[in-house]
Amino acid sequence: MPSLGARLRDARKRKGYTQTEVCKILQLKNSRLSGYERDYRKPDVNTLTNLADLYEVSTDWLFGRKEEPDLTGDSSFTSLEEQELRNWLRNLVSSDVHDLRKLKKLWDIMKNGKE
Repeated sequence: MPSLGARLRDARKRKGYTQTEVCKILQLKNSRLSGYERDYRKPDVNTLTNLADLYEVSTDWLFGRKEEPDLTGDSSFTSLEEQELRNWLRNLVSSDVHDLRKLKKLWDIMKNGKE
């Protein structure tokens, strides 16, 4: 049975991503992703979930509990830019309140054209 690292590498390649692209989207260091794919490091639960979402596979498949990757085929987010946006939105909820206030102010300016 392939290891977690081998499945991560396989899923990344199936989606056509380079390690550099994945690191940019998920804001990871290349050495960290490389370590995951070589079974030198183990990703935390949040990182593993983000990788599964990006690659559109189940975490059960990544862990070897299922034989098929269960590709979701989410066609609403297909480009690299859209994947980055989805990840940004996912991480937005854990942002600092001060930063969220600044972002809201910018949003209001864009939406209404005033401060």
